[in-house]
Amino acid sequence: MRLDLPCSMSILVQLDGAIKAESCWREILNCNHAEFLSLIERGIFRNADQGYELSFVGIVVGRENIFFGAPKYWNPQDKRFLLIAKILRTYFSRSASRRAVDETVENLHFASEKPLREFDALHTLLEWYKNHGIYTHERISKGSVGDRDDWRRTLAAKTPMISGNGVLYAQTVSVRRTQIRNEISDLQVAILRNLLEKYEVPIPEELAQRFAELRPSFTSEINNSMAAPYFIRVIEDERRRTFRTDQLVLLDILSELLRISSGLSGNQAQQFFGTTAFYYVWEDACRLLFTSHDADSEGEELAQPLWHIRGDNGKAKKILSGGEQRPDVLTKLDGYRLILDAKYYFPFPHSKPGWGDIVKQLFYLESTPSDDGTKRINAFLLPDPRVVDFNYGGSVVVSRGPKALFSPIETWTINPDLVFQHYLRFTGRKCNDRVLQFIARRNNVLEDIIKTETSICT
Repeated sequence: MRLDLPCSMSILVQLDGAIKAESCWREILNCNHAEFLSLIERGIFRNADQGYELSFVGIVVGRENIFFGAPKYWNPQDKRFLLIAKILRTYFSRSASRRAVDETVENLHFASEKPLREFDALHTLLEWYKNHGIYTHERISKGSVGDRDDWRRTLAAKTPMISGNGVLYAQTVSVRRTQIRNEISDLQVAILRNLLEKYEVPIPEELAQRFAELRPSFTSEINNSMAAPYFIRVIEDERRRTFRTDQLVLLDILSELLRISSGLSGNQAQQFFGTTAFYYVWEDACRLLFTSHDADSEGEELAQPLWHIRGDNGKAKKILSGGEQRPDVLTKLDGYRLILDAKYYFPFPHSKPGWGDIVKQLFYLESTPSDDGTKRINAFLLPDPRVVDFNYGGSVVVSRGPKALFSPIETWTINPDLVFQHYLRFTGRKCNDRVLQFIARRNNVLEDIIKTETSICT
């Protein structure tokens, strides 16, 4: 029987970009001045006009609480920090294959998953219970009539009779397989109960019944750090007698918890899992949605800056690279060339791309072919959970009086759930469905709007 077990934990949620006084942050985090200064040094908080700005998406594990720094667009009532943890893991795991980015010391990634071990373990234990229930050990005993034949034992113990081209056995060895609970079963239930209670996760009724069946002294025994070596030996002994992959996974989790948690009680030191540069995560996810592969699909078609240096003789020239233009998305499909820049601004239009972003996007457009018959779409992509999928937000035009000097840069808001669902489920297969959906939506919505906004060009 599968259960819908709630994985929402009682934690503190604050949005990336929130500004509060130091005293407020210290009260929320339950930390002292020295500890708060260490958070500033790590880039978690930055000085702002009216206090300190949170500049972090991820999880901070303190002595007595779990602090969840959520993305700017997040619903503050949503405590699904495990979802963000999955997104961050995906981003960190892609670090070897995704394109390089220029990251400075101000943009820090805290990729160590040590603080998430207990949380991961709780999530995995709940999933394991949903799929398999309470752990059982398979006991094999001699069977009787009607029990299952064990051909391995039959071949080893019985003498066959040769009959023509076949082999006959007058009698086979049968075995009876019985699933029984043992000390590992109690350990699974006790650790699961401790974690559910520690992080104030509502306990489903069926699990509550299992907890009631647990020997009362067992919980106190596993909370005793001196008993951890004994239970680890019990797990290792069980590991030698089981070969099922799912059971080995559970044994690994229980063993690791006993090794790192000192009995699963006691306070945690301040630890981190997340990033102070979530815009890199947003860019990587948007790039994957619109290209479905890591490399820019048409990077060779984008003109690049070159330095022409006069030589010592006054004639010869050296040609040196002046850097590399790398838009987040540059792809061509169905007669369209998309030049898209993913920007982590929210909410639009209160928060929007600045002059530097606009200039880069204009250069990207001017650096792509304009005479090959493709229609160019130049746009910003911003997160907004209030839209269903894609929504046109407007455009920016650089003009002198009534005359536009460049083509407009469109602004599209996109539902981040759509982006990150693809990010988490990406299997490596190229899929253009979302790109075609975006192009169709643009053509349907913008035909009249684009005509109006570009009429100042004529």
